[in-house]
Amino acid sequence: MLSEAPDALIRAIAIPGGDAAALQSLQTSYLEHLGARAAHLGDATALASRAKDPLFLAWLIARARQDARAPEQPPATSPRVLAGNRFALLEAADWPPLMDMLQNDADATTKPAGVVTACVSAALELLRETWPEAADDVETFVCALFVPDAPPGSFSSGSVANMPYIVRVSCHQNAWPALLADSLIHEAAHVKLRMAMQVTRLLQDDSDNAAIYTHPWRQDRRPLTGVLLATHAFVSVFAFYKRLAALRPDDGRGAQEAEALQARVETALRTLEAAHGLAPAGVRLSRVLRDEFDKACTIGA
Repeated sequence: MLSEAPDALIRAIAIPGGDAAALQSLQTSYLEHLGARAAHLGDATALASRAKDPLFLAWLIARARQDARAPEQPPATSPRVLAGNRFALLEAADWPPLMDMLQNDADATTKPAGVVTACVSAALELLRETWPEAADDVETFVCALFVPDAPPGSFSSGSVANMPYIVRVSCHQNAWPALLADSLIHEAAHVKLRMAMQVTRLLQDDSDNAAIYTHPWRQDRRPLTGVLLATHAFVSVFAFYKRLAALRPDDGRGAQEAEALQARVETALRTLEAAHGLAPAGVRLSRVLRDEFDKACTIGA
C-alpha cells in the first residue's frame, strides 16, 4: 500500500540490524561497494541496492540465507541494465532460483532487452506523470526484473518472499504502458508488505493456518495472509487507475479498469474487516487501506 504507515514500517527495517556479526561481514565485504542497505528479517537478511549489478545482490540474498541452491561463486554474467540504471534484467540461466518465479506454462527465455527497456521506460514515465509517489515506491522496492517471454497478450506478475526486490513481470511491444505500471505497483506492494510482516505482527498467531477465506482474484480458498496481500496491492492499483482516468479523461481505459476493480476491492476490504484473525497492527492496517480506498474513490468525482 502506497501510504504513510507501510512506508514507515519499511524505513524502520531497511537499515542494518538483527544479526550484527553477519550483517557486519556483509557490510564490510560487499555492501559498501554496492551502495546497499541490509536488514535482518527473522532468519533472512534482506538487501536493497541502487548498484548496477542486482544479480550480484540476488546472490548475496541467497548467501545470507545460506540457500542450498545458491552457487558457490557469484554469477559470472552481469545483468543488462535497464531504464537509466533503475533496474537490471535477470535471466534464469544466470541464477537458477529465479525459476521459482516461473508459472507452469511460462517460457524460461528472457524477453529481449531492447523490448523490455522500451516497455519499462514507457511504464515508468506514465507512472511518474500519474502518481509520482508510486513511481518512487517502485524504484525503491524493485531492484531487478525477471521478464519471461510470455505469449502475446498475456500479462502476469509475481514475486517470492525469499527474494525481495526481484519481481517477475510481463511486457509486450506496443502494449498499453499502464498494464506494466499496474504490475510494478502490485509487486512493489507485495515486497513492502512481506517485509513489514516479518517485523510487525499483523495476524494473530493461529489465524493463518486454515485456507478459509475467499477474495475476488482467486477462486480457491485462501489463508488470511492471501487476502491481506491481495487487498493491500489492489487498493494501490485501483488508486493508480483512478488517477490515470482523471489525468487522461479522453482515454477511457483508465476509467474502465478502475470501474472493473472498484467492486472487487470493496469486497476484499469487507472480507478483511470482518476477519477475526487480525492482530492490532493488522486492524490498523485494514483501516489505512479502507481510508486510502475511500479517498481514491473520490478522485475525479
